[in-house]
Amino acid sequence: MYDSEDDDFDRSIFVGAWNVAGRSPFGSLAVDVSEWLNLKDAADMFQEIVPLKTNNVIGVEDPTEATNWNCTPEINTRPELSKAQNERGAHGGSKYKLMASKKMVGVFISVWMKMEFLTKYCISNVKVSSVACGIMGYLGNKAAVSGSMSIEGTSFCFIAAHLASGEKRGDEGRRNHQVSEIFRRTSFPNFF
Repeated sequence: MYDSEDDDFDRSIFVGAWNVAGRSPFGSLAVDVSEWLNLKDAADMFQEIVPLKTNNVIGVEDPTEATNWNCTPEINTRPELSKAQNERGAHGGSKYKLMASKKMVGVFISVWMKMEFLTKYCISNVKVSSVACGIMGYLGNKAAVSGSMSIEGTSFCFIAAHLASGEKRGDEGRRNHQVSEIFRRTSFPNFF
């Protein structure tokens, strides 16, 4: 991704999606992020969570659901370290910072990065986008939300989508059309 004579940028990215059936991260979902990642080494950056709540398709969305999910990764992903070590970042312990977040009906994306990267690497152009492709091609019951950013001049785009289901004739074509629409209509406008 990044290469210079003095420094190599070699970092891991974890991308995951979970259908959490429209539930907020409480009760059975209120777990330490390390249990979700279940990795030997903590990820340097990750994006996740796809809650589904269809009663928001036409009505007003509840912003507290996205807020609840955005609070979850604040938990350190190295629980074996003491609180003092976590706060200092000792032994590779890491805190994450929310870089981008977007919710649309039942689709939610949040992109997080290690705090230490914010001063070490050039992070720019952090943007979000959403595309509705459900009923009549424009309701958000089927949709995608995206987060984009540049790290040391290399662009990244993360997309979470909820597409048409089914295995009947024509269902695969409908999903492929939705993906084409998502690619065509996703944009990250420049703000001046």
